[in-house]
Amino acid sequence: MPMPESIEKSTYGVTRDGQTIERFRLRNHHSTTIDIITYGGIITSWQCADRHGRHDNIVLGYDTLAQYEDCEIYMGCIAGRYANRIAGGKLLIDGRTYQLERNDHGHHLHGGAGGFHKRVWQGWIEDGKTPTLVLGLQSADGEGGYPGNLDVLVRFSLDNNNALSIEYTATTDRATVVNLTSHSYFNLRGHQYAGENGVLDHQLQLNAQQVLEVDSTAIPTGTLIDVADGSFDFRQ
Repeated sequence: MPMPESIEKSTYGVTRDGQTIERFRLRNHHSTTIDIITYGGIITSWQCADRHGRHDNIVLGYDTLAQYEDCEIYMGCIAGRYANRIAGGKLLIDGRTYQLERNDHGHHLHGGAGGFHKRVWQGWIEDGKTPTLVLGLQSADGEGGYPGNLDVLVRFSLDNNNALSIEYTATTDRATVVNLTSHSYFNLRGHQYAGENGVLDHQLQLNAQQVLEVDSTAIPTGTLIDVADGSFDFRQ
């Protein structure tokens, strides 16, 4: 019989300020494994088979915890409180403006330099038909400039169809914003093709007729542009 899905826990490393970081390895009966650490909720490895049955790691990452501590490109992490950009770092809620950290060309990006990607999460395993890794985090009122105490839970489960499910839940005691995402970088050919042209022969199709225009600092202008005959036309 096929092996059931499982989650294994081990020690990944210790941060510079002495906090122990745990690693959870999700596994299914296809020998697919996904490693997630409690530092930043980072997916450090995703080992799976290609169409020929060859296993390789399909996400980018680093070799050491220290490299993740120094990382400034949100490699594999949970980005928050708010993934993507807030123009000028100005957040308007119920008629009140909150000034957030401006960490990207005068804008607020991915929760700021000390966002959820730099926090140590609490991790535990929930048993069930498919075992689930739960990462929990508390963000205090005013942290990063955001209003409201925020309690966050992120659930990861890997099933025997090779599907990774991520469920985000957040509760707060004040009106606020929250927009969480998992910020992995993928090379679906695997690390064996990580050199020059490693991702340039991927095939991509997007059934999109238009793209949202952004300015030179990646803030949306509100204008929709037709993709026909342009560099964003991936309809075929």
